[in-house]
Amino acid sequence: MRASHFWVPCCLVLLAAGCGPKFVNVSGTVTYQSKPLSGGTITFYDSTNKPRSSPIDANGAYAVKDVATGRARIAVFVPMDIKFEGMGGGLMPGAADPRPAATTGVTLPAKYNDPDQSGQTCDVKSADQKHDVKLD
Repeated sequence: MRASHFWVPCCLVLLAAGCGPKFVNVSGTVTYQSKPLSGGTITFYDSTNKPRSSPIDANGAYAVKDVATGRARIAVFVPMDIKFEGMGGGLMPGAADPRPAATTGVTLPAKYNDPDQSGQTCDVKSADQKHDVKLD
């Protein structure tokens, strides 16, 4: 085997190793009807089809880490405001409160729970970026 035949496959392997998706962080705010969504979870289904999630804080801010570059589909979930009360209207002494820590008081249309129906996407670039999500 000639020396030049050895280097061609080696170079191809090295070039191919850098061809996979890069992973970056995406942050921004989520608004619903032009107001910050004050709780819930945002999930990016990235180009590798892996879900990457972040909580949404009281100001509507989120920060999703390690999203693969390319087109990401987005879903937004909010906790349901369900009251769990024992007999007599309260929790049993010493019982943990099973309610979510914070509810938004908002019910989103069901389409936002499904990344294929939400209509929300993000073109994830090769560097950390900001992406605001506006829900109607």
